[in-house]
Amino acid sequence: MQQVNAITIAVKDLTGLKNFYIKVFGWAVQAENEEVVMFKLNGIMLTLCAAELFRNYTGADSGMPENKTAYYTVNFSSVAEVEDNFTRLEDAGARVIKKPAHTFWGGYSGFIADPENNMWEICYNPIPGTRA
Repeated sequence: MQQVNAITIAVKDLTGLKNFYIKVFGWAVQAENEEVVMFKLNGIMLTLCAAELFRNYTGADSGMPENKTAYYTVNFSSVAEVEDNFTRLEDAGARVIKKPAHTFWGGYSGFIADPENNMWEICYNPIPGTRA
């Protein structure tokens, strides 16, 4: 069964936005480093991502509109499932933004876009505690 597992937002001021979600919403940080802050919310990971890392990771700097500042993640159980689903989506007409590849954080993912340029990450995330 497919479900949205994560939403990632590109941010200009990571510390400021992190503090906003902690103070205003009362959310607890699940994990963080100098470029990413993650909150776990009712089975969905909300990730705040430094804007430059967001553009580099997603491939959004190659052909996506400047105002694209979020993407949605569907996690699968293996690299093979990512490959199978990515191929199926591409064959069905999804526009490829970035072909699946091993990530800097240990996962495997690629990006497609719908007709209105909403970006979807098709992903395998092997890191315990971060999968929604």
